[in-house]
Amino acid sequence: MSKNTAKIVSTACVIVAVATFAWGMSFYYLDLPTTPDSDSGRVYPLNNHGYITFMTHKQFLAHEICIDVFMLPFVVAVLIDYFYDPFDRGYR
Repeated sequence: MSKNTAKIVSTACVIVAVATFAWGMSFYYLDLPTTPDSDSGRVYPLNNHGYITFMTHKQFLAHEICIDVFMLPFVVAVLIDYFYDPFDRGYR
């Protein structure tokens, strides 16, 4: 892989990682109810440092996917940076 390709892939991975992390964290700032409501489907708990709120199944899945997907591009960017040093930081 050339340095330019490594720069592009690494930058894209960082952008995707930051975007998915931000989307996953946005669930902590939603105005969610503090009691479960089975009528509206808000029965999935979200623990925000001891402050429990409840999400729908769709919100729960989106939150879990965001947190899980964040890891893959982050690790890829770290590995590219370590093995290819595309930004010439001189780690090695």
